[in-house]
Amino acid sequence: MTKKDASQSRAIVAGAGIGGLAAAAAAAKYFDEVLLFEKDPTPERRSARPGVAQGRHTHLMLRGGAAALDSLLPGFSDDMAGAGAAVYDVGADFPVFDYNSWRSRFRHDVPMQIMSRPALEHLLCDRVTRLDNVSIRHRESVESIVLENGEVRGVRLKGRDGAETLSADFVVDARGRSGALARDLAAAGYGDTPETVIGIDMTYSSGHFRLPRPAGDTDKAMLFRCDPPGTRFGLITAIEDGEWSVTLAGRGEDAPPTDLSGFFAYAKSFDTDRFYEFIKDGELVGDLHRYKKPKAVWRRFDQLNEFPARLAPIGDVITSFNPIFAQGMTVAALQAVALSETLSDHAANDGGFFRAYIDKALVASESAWRLAALTDFAYPQVTGEAPPDVETFSQLTHAVKLVADENPAVQRTFLKVIHMEEPETVLQTPEIMALVMQKLGELNASSGV
Repeated sequence: MTKKDASQSRAIVAGAGIGGLAAAAAAAKYFDEVLLFEKDPTPERRSARPGVAQGRHTHLMLRGGAAALDSLLPGFSDDMAGAGAAVYDVGADFPVFDYNSWRSRFRHDVPMQIMSRPALEHLLCDRVTRLDNVSIRHRESVESIVLENGEVRGVRLKGRDGAETLSADFVVDARGRSGALARDLAAAGYGDTPETVIGIDMTYSSGHFRLPRPAGDTDKAMLFRCDPPGTRFGLITAIEDGEWSVTLAGRGEDAPPTDLSGFFAYAKSFDTDRFYEFIKDGELVGDLHRYKKPKAVWRRFDQLNEFPARLAPIGDVITSFNPIFAQGMTVAALQAVALSETLSDHAANDGGFFRAYIDKALVASESAWRLAALTDFAYPQVTGEAPPDVETFSQLTHAVKLVADENPAVQRTFLKVIHMEEPETVLQTPEIMALVMQKLGELNASSGV
């Protein structure tokens, strides 16, 4: 069943990043016309958009997000492969160093595709704009959303030809983490939007490299994360065109350099030589770029007493995460699926639409937020509101990791949770929990608890 009628003729999507493009694909099934407005020029395959400061840094579309895009745009994974995405097995080809050791590697025949953010966005933009009823107006931005009598009436635009007000039957706000929607709601009398904030204080330096690799080497990615109170992090991924994306990160004052010698020296300081050895002979393509992310923010639109009809936030507008967990694009894609599912059961002007949508959308936000917070709050530099029992859950997560190192089936399930393909509850079977509690007892005994 679809809820498309004469009153639902035009949907407007504010912002044409990953979330906005995925939302446009979702809305296209239910509206005669879908218009996207994006302040940046048309995305180029090799260049980050000016409005995406983090676009030059390493990005991963987790498997759950890739499946979401495939459901919205059938065959999109094939498009990625055809555009040169690197492919790796999530268990065997991606060495991970955390909890002071390397994870055991098992081949699960579970592939993942990697592209740079600009290349992925360029591909997604091309695919979405090939839908008959979708178009994008670049270099035009939605300055505010017009709200009257409890519902959306349209948007105010700012473009090359000046200001313009355009009517809409439905608006998706994908303007990112700026807080623009919260300001629009406050100005229209809906009150201040509650926020949950985690002070992560992360700084990233990233670049693209050509890396010589030995014959027979299958590694397509590598992650290093130091144990607290250390602050350093590193991620390497193969991307398109035979290049590699390398990101180094630190918390607080421990910022990675943007000169090449300092960049390599930072990587050499890690608690394992393997990361530095992977990149030390690399040739930098272009420049190194720095990006600061002081906080993760969850805007609780779901806690407002009222919310306008015909309006849906998506992606970073709702939850903006610590980028080291590679959750943002995937959450946005999953929320676009939630939007499509909600529009199949509710007209946009239905009084129950927003609650039905936000309940579905927050499944992805809540899971990602909890998984990230369990790691973030292990670091003393992090501030803010920790989830309940964060220390207990952090210990359980460590125990799950150790069990997964010994048990390929548990590792496969664990990776499905990390990739947002399955909920955390799949790790709570009696068989897995028995192994986890046994491992937790061993950890406590070794630490004298």
